[in-house]
Amino acid sequence: EEKAAEKQAFKDVLVKTFNVTYGTDENSLESWKALCRSLRITPVPEELKACREAVQAAHVNLVDLVDHPNTGEPVQLFATEVELSEYTQESKKFFPKENAYAGGLLKYLLRHIIDPRTERGVRRTTRRRR
Repeated sequence: EEKAAEKQAFKDVLVKTFNVTYGTDENSLESWKALCRSLRITPVPEELKACREAVQAAHVNLVDLVDHPNTGEPVQLFATEVELSEYTQESKKFFPKENAYAGGLLKYLLRHIIDPRTERGVRRTTRRRR
């Protein structure tokens, strides 16, 4: 029970650190720009919508992203969600997908790690029969 509490506390710290570093207001252009800079998105978009789209297209391990300001190491970007999934599972650097402290920006970076999508943004839709 104590170990479970410690694990939850660690997850909370990860999420809170993300929030302090990058912000929680999904309407803050400055927060999005900071995120773009950390993801090495160049040039950094000047408009909110363009920043969101650039971040949504990125595949990054969130534990590494949270550690980035402390380590100074560039954050590794992955070409696909599948590659990110493989890295995350091998390194065991899992970021809590659901957390009470998660802010608005964070949801744009969450990916399917256990069951990754093969193509980013492709969703199955059901068609109505006429």
